[in-house]
Amino acid sequence: MSKINRQLSIHFFTKGLKGISHDDVLSEIGKVINIEDVLSIQITEKDCIVTLKNPETKDRLAAQGITLRDRSIKFYEVESLITHVTIKDAPYELENLYICTQMFRFGKVVPGSIKRGVIKGTNIENGSRYIDILECDAVLPNRTSFGRFEVRLFADNNRTPCIYCHITGHPSYRCKDKPSLMNQKRCYNCCGIGHVANACTSEGYCSYCNVKGHARRDCEQYKQETEKKELGSYGPEILEGRQDNTKNIHTDEDDEESISSDNANCERETVCVLLGASNCIRLGHIDDSLVNASISGGSFDKIEQNIDLAFQKTENKDIEKVVICLGTNDISRNKSDSDQINLLVTSAVNRVKSSFPAAQIGLCNIIPRKGNGAQFQKINETTKNVNIFMKKLCVREQSVAFVDINDQFYKHGAVIRALFDKNDSSGVHISTEGAQRINSKLCEFLHSPNTNLTVSNTPVDRKRNRSDKTTPTSADRTSKVSRKETGIDHD
Repeated sequence: MSKINRQLSIHFFTKGLKGISHDDVLSEIGKVINIEDVLSIQITEKDCIVTLKNPETKDRLAAQGITLRDRSIKFYEVESLITHVTIKDAPYELENLYICTQMFRFGKVVPGSIKRGVIKGTNIENGSRYIDILECDAVLPNRTSFGRFEVRLFADNNRTPCIYCHITGHPSYRCKDKPSLMNQKRCYNCCGIGHVANACTSEGYCSYCNVKGHARRDCEQYKQETEKKELGSYGPEILEGRQDNTKNIHTDEDDEESISSDNANCERETVCVLLGASNCIRLGHIDDSLVNASISGGSFDKIEQNIDLAFQKTENKDIEKVVICLGTNDISRNKSDSDQINLLVTSAVNRVKSSFPAAQIGLCNIIPRKGNGAQFQKINETTKNVNIFMKKLCVREQSVAFVDINDQFYKHGAVIRALFDKNDSSGVHISTEGAQRINSKLCEFLHSPNTNLTVSNTPVDRKRNRSDKTTPTSADRTSKVSRKETGIDHD
């Protein structure tokens, strides 16, 4: 049925001719050709199709046309022998011969018809290819694959279906079923359709520096540029002078303190490290001994970046405790795959243990999301499952302590919305009150007694730890037996 011949049919569009009848068309056609040569007259929603007995009559009617309601009517071919196809998104490196071979599946390619599209007025190609096909299939797909490359196809002769109703005969932008974007909700965070920014589960996006993980109001680059504009043309010089002054401030008291500290303490300074994401940056000052190595957009699978930053900030210092406070961004990427997140958590803990072998590690569980809807419920359910795994992991690992910050964000089983930033549509970032609650839990861990300052890869025997005496080695026992045999033992 896809190969029927319609070479004897011509048509004209009925737009502006509402209410015309078959008799009106037939009477006008009779003024040009013999009515006996007419086989069919079909009036559809958009055009009128006339089928004739022979090519000569069709050519005469198409050449002269008719007049309806004082309007000149021109006839067009219903189907042409040749279908012109436009190919989009094909890589520049694909040879024309390869594209012709791929297009043979849709019909006979006219030899030498393929051309490359160029930008008007230049010889620079625009990525389009044009090709002619004989006996083309009735319908061409909107998208197809040339090997591992996906391309789009556009054809005349009503060969391209509408992407909305999947019917040929009209372009997609004229489809009656086309959804109106003005009547649909659009998210200003991810630009998706179907939800607003308050219900968006995607990670925050900075519209200034085009980096995910923070909003524009928290962007350091945006703050610096804004301050430069406020200071005027001398802004860069003023800011540079401020930086130099802060670096060069030096007093006698500093010398006295440094001398006294050098004399009093020959040991290196001992600090703690926080490995977190954007929420940990919002915590501010927590403890004098804590070095904040948090990175906006940090996650378990990118914890090496936090570790590298921690080494840079703690050079020539001993690290006593390391706090891991990540997971929010991992939940965003793996909304329902808690098993994948559990693997990332385990891998991250092992990396921190190998990087800081003498430190006690604190693993914070993941806080919930603020928001309504099925998507937020799904994310919070995944968070709950991952937190259960984290707690079990801390029980299994001797050098890892569990820091429960998730419980601070719930009251009677519901998320406390006041602990989150009301201006954050993603429901991820915390408010000042939320930061204070996390600070209190972190301080409890930092000031708790460290029972695992030395972490060994060999398992600890609990029975031997109960005795204060040192268990003799096999060499000591052999030596003692030999002394008894020779009578040298004086005990």
